[in-house]
Amino acid sequence: MTDLDSTYVGELALLYDAWKSGDNYEAWADLLLDVIHTHRPAARNLLDVGCGTGNSSFVFLDRGFKVTGCDISSQMLEVARSKNKGSRAISFHEEDMCDLPSDLGTYDVIHWMDDVANHLPGPEALRAAVRSSAGLLSPDGILLFDVNTLQTFRSHFKEKKQYVVESEGVVFIWEGLTPTLVADGPARAKVTAFRESGENLWQKTSGIVDETHFSDAAILHAIEAAGLDHVETYGLPASEAKMITTVSDELLGKCIYVARRLK
Repeated sequence: MTDLDSTYVGELALLYDAWKSGDNYEAWADLLLDVIHTHRPAARNLLDVGCGTGNSSFVFLDRGFKVTGCDISSQMLEVARSKNKGSRAISFHEEDMCDLPSDLGTYDVIHWMDDVANHLPGPEALRAAVRSSAGLLSPDGILLFDVNTLQTFRSHFKEKKQYVVESEGVVFIWEGLTPTLVADGPARAKVTAFRESGENLWQKTSGIVDETHFSDAAILHAIEAAGLDHVETYGLPASEAKMITTVSDELLGKCIYVARRLK
C-alpha cells in the first residue's frame, strides 16, 4: 500500500483514465464547442489548462483545433504524451496554471475542463489563475471553464457520502470527508483504488482529493480583476447533457463561465 497522497501524483495518477472511463468526453466537448462557436466562431488554436492525461485535449484535436496542453502533474503528462500518435501530436507542458509562461504562445480559446478550477486552493489562487490565462489570450480570445456547484459538492464531498466505481480491473471507492460544506469553502474526499495484480491478488492505493467551492460572486470578481469581460454563464443540470442560461448552486451540477479578452 502506498502512503496517502494526492490523486494526481504516483499510482493514482496512472489509474486516472480508469477512474474517468465512464465520462463521455466527446459529448462534453461538443457542448463546449457550441459555446466556442457562439462566442469565438473563428477560433483555431486552443490551450487545454489542467489537461491531465490528455482526454480533453485529444477530443478538441479531433474537432480541428490546434491544441496545446499543460498540467502540473508530470505523471499525468507522461500518460498524455503516450497517446500522441503520428499526426495526432499535441505539445504537452508541465506548468502551474497560476503562473503560465508567456512563451506558451497566445490562444483563441483557453479552457479548463472538468472542475480544474475547483482544484485551486482558494480565491487568491483563482484570481492568479484567471489572470495568468488572460495573459495568453489573443484579442477577442475567450477563457472557458466549469465549476462544481454546492449541490455537486454535497453529493460527493459530504462526510460519509460514498460510492464505488469499477473499471478495467480496478475498483475505486470514493468517500466524502467534509463535515460541513459552505460557499467558497474547502472540501475533501478520499479515493481508494484496488487494482488486480495477479490471481486473487489486489494492490491497494489511496489518495486525497482537495477541492474548493467558488461562488458566482468570487468567480466574477476574479474575471473582472484579470481585466476580462464576462460574456455569459451557463448551467449544466446534473442529470441532463444540455446547457441552460441559469445559474444555481442548489439546482445544477455545474456552471460554465465564458470571459473575453477585450481588444
